[in-house]
Amino acid sequence: MHKFYKHLFLLYIFITVSIFPFKAYSLSNKYIKVKVYGDVFKQGVYTLKKDSRLSGLLFKIWPLKKGAYLNDAFLYRKSLRKDNRVEIRGLVREILHLKGLNYRLKEIFAKNLIGIKATGRLVVHLKNPIELMNTPQDVRLKNNDELIIPNKSFFDYVYVTGAVNHYGKFKFKKGQTPSYYINKTDGFATDAVSGYYYLIKANGYIKKIRTTFIVWNKKKNRWEFSFFKRSQKIEPGDVIFIPINYGKITDKLNRLLLDVYKRTGILLSY
Repeated sequence: MHKFYKHLFLLYIFITVSIFPFKAYSLSNKYIKVKVYGDVFKQGVYTLKKDSRLSGLLFKIWPLKKGAYLNDAFLYRKSLRKDNRVEIRGLVREILHLKGLNYRLKEIFAKNLIGIKATGRLVVHLKNPIELMNTPQDVRLKNNDELIIPNKSFFDYVYVTGAVNHYGKFKFKKGQTPSYYINKTDGFATDAVSGYYYLIKANGYIKKIRTTFIVWNKKKNRWEFSFFKRSQKIEPGDVIFIPINYGKITDKLNRLLLDVYKRTGILLSY
């Protein structure tokens, strides 16, 4: 009888040891870890259920510090960083083999593209978690994601670059339009593209802005007078990018440069 209990006990140990790794693996598949740092009260690593969304993380760290700048918050994803490396190599090849691009400019791009690194950055639009819930901006989180919320004081400038006479950064002034900052550069250069520019928001979101008198509204399938539209809101950390006119390759070159920016956070100047 004693031997029976002994064998029963050994069988119990064997079953427990055999099942435990499976349970541990199963539990690890149900949770993810996300790191939060920046201008927040509760920095650190958070354990969340798999398929948790951004609003769920914000509920855990809310409220934020007074100087937290949601417009320039970034979400970095390690898995996306690997994909971006491959994509960047392809973009670099396209830029350096772009027909119609002069040799001098190719040399500049080749020099600037050496050692350029992917960030794995996702554009996020942060707001109060209650307002964020059930919106397209409430992205699903993945294991090892990193959320960075900086202080607003680091982004108290607006940057103007591209085809302007004196590009650079200018002190942010609340309520001012893009033309205010463009005028600070002494205006457009003679080789600037007419009719549009790019507004790159502090969080990495890119928007093409039309400046012509009459523009075609694709959604409404009609022409509209542009001066009836509200002026674009400029915020600290924004970049106003005026493209240079390179003829037929202008649109493609700008697309490639902005695609590089999306993956690296670096806007190549030319």
